[in-house]
Amino acid sequence: MPSVSSARFTSCVGYLRKVTVEPVLFLYMIAVWMQYPALQALLYKKTCLLKYDSSEICDNLNEYESEEKYVQSETSHWILYTNICLTLPSIISAAFIGSWSDKIGRKIPIILPSIGAVFGLVNYVLNSMFPKLPLPLILLSPFLNGIAGGFVTCILSVFSYMSNITSESNRTIRVAVLESMSFLGGTIGLSLSGVLLDHLGFQYVFVIMIVCHFILIVYTLLWIDDVHPADQIVEQNTNLCRHLFNLTHFKESAICLFRPRDGHLRRNLLLTFGAFLGGFFAFSAHNDLAYLYLRHAPRNFTQTEYGYYLGFTNAMSGIGLIVILPLFKHYLLLWDTILIIIGFSARGIALIVLAVSMVKWLVFLVPVIGMFQGFGAAGCRALLSKFVDKDETGKMFAFVASGESLITLLASVIFNNLYPATISFYPGFCFILAAAMMIIPIIIIGFVHKFIKQEDRYSLFENTEEPVANANQASFSYSVHTSSILSRTETEMSSAETQNI
Repeated sequence: MPSVSSARFTSCVGYLRKVTVEPVLFLYMIAVWMQYPALQALLYKKTCLLKYDSSEICDNLNEYESEEKYVQSETSHWILYTNICLTLPSIISAAFIGSWSDKIGRKIPIILPSIGAVFGLVNYVLNSMFPKLPLPLILLSPFLNGIAGGFVTCILSVFSYMSNITSESNRTIRVAVLESMSFLGGTIGLSLSGVLLDHLGFQYVFVIMIVCHFILIVYTLLWIDDVHPADQIVEQNTNLCRHLFNLTHFKESAICLFRPRDGHLRRNLLLTFGAFLGGFFAFSAHNDLAYLYLRHAPRNFTQTEYGYYLGFTNAMSGIGLIVILPLFKHYLLLWDTILIIIGFSARGIALIVLAVSMVKWLVFLVPVIGMFQGFGAAGCRALLSKFVDKDETGKMFAFVASGESLITLLASVIFNNLYPATISFYPGFCFILAAAMMIIPIIIIGFVHKFIKQEDRYSLFENTEEPVANANQASFSYSVHTSSILSRTETEMSSAETQNI
C-alpha cells in the first residue's frame, strides 16, 4: 500500500509540474473581464454625479430622458478614451518587452502587466471612494496598465513561454488549452462582476481584482521556472531597465515578421498573420454589437439574459479548446491549418445564425454552433510559433498581440458606425457582413495549407514527441534548435533528444 500511495503522489506531482502559465492567463482574464462592466458602471456614475450633482437623478436616470441621453453619450466617449490610453502605450511597450523577453527570459515580462494593473486598480479604488474626483484622473489607470504592457504583454509572454517549453508535435494542444483559459476566465469574471457590484460596490470589486493579480504574481515567482535563450542570456551585472529601453528591441520586433527566411517561411508567416487578423476583425463585430443587437426587439434580452449568453458563449468556446481540439488533434491527426479552417468556418456560421435569430432559444444555439471558433486563434498562434526560431517567439507574439489590439480598435470604429446606419432596415446586417468577411482568412489559410503540403516542410501528423514538462527541460530543448525549426530533420532530432531526456 505505501508503494501504491507513493506512486500516486509521484504521478500527481508529475501532472502538476506540467501546469505552467495556464493559471496566469486564467487569473489575468478573470480580473480583466471583471473590470470591463465595473469600469463602465463607474464611468457612468461619475459622469452623472459630476454633471448633475444629484443622487436622486443618478439613481433613477431612466426616468430623466434628456439627462440619460447625455450621460450615455458622454460615458461612451470616456470609455473610448480609456481604451486609447490602454491600447497605444501597451503596443509600444510590447514592442520593447517582446524582444527583451527573448534575451532575459520570460518570467519578468509575465508579471509586469499585473504590476501595472495593480497600480491602475488602486486609482480605480480611490475614484470609487471619492466619485467626485475629476474624470480625467481615471485615465491614469489605463495609462499605467499600458506602459507596463497590459493585455498585449500578458498574451505575448504566456504564449512565448508555452512555445519555448513544448515540442512542435504537442504545441498545438498546449496552446489550445492555454487559449481556453481566456474563455474560462472570462466566464467566471463576467459571472462574478455583476453580482459583486450589486452586493459589495465598486471599491470591493476592484480590490478583488487586485487580489487576483497578487496571486498571479506570487504564483509566477514561486512556481514557474524561467526560460532563457541559451545563446543570448544577459549578463547578471547588466542594468535590466537600461537593457529594456534599448531601441534595438523596437527595431528587432518590427523586422521579425518581415526578414528573409529559408523555404518561403516568411510568406507563410505573413499569410498566417494576415488570416489571424482577418478572423479577429470579423469576431470583433460580435463583441461590439451583440449587446445592442440582443436588446433590440424582437429579442428583447434583459441584462441578466445577456450575461447568461456571454457566459455560455465563453464556456462553450473553452470546452471546445480544452476538450474537443485535443481529441481532434490526437485521434484525427489534423493539421493546424485544418483546425484553423474549422474554427473560422464555425465563427462565420455562428454569426449568420445570430443575424437571423428572432427568438431567444435560437440565440442560445449560437454558442453551441460556435464552440469550435476558438480553434482559429489557437491554431494560428501555434502555427506562427513554428514559423520562427524559439529566440524570436517573444518578438513575434508581441507583433501578433499588438496587431490584435489595433484590429480590435479599427473594427470597433467601423462596426459601431455601421450598425446605426443599418439598424432601420436590418439589424443583423453587420453580422452577415462579418460572416462574409470570414471567407477571406479561410482562403488564405487554404493557400498556406497547400504551400506547406507542397514544400513538405513539416508534418503535423507526427505525435511521437513527449511534452516538455518544465523549464529545465525547455532550456535543453531550446539549445538544440538552430535557425530552421520547421525542417523534418530537426523535428526528428528534437524528438530523439526529448526522448533521451
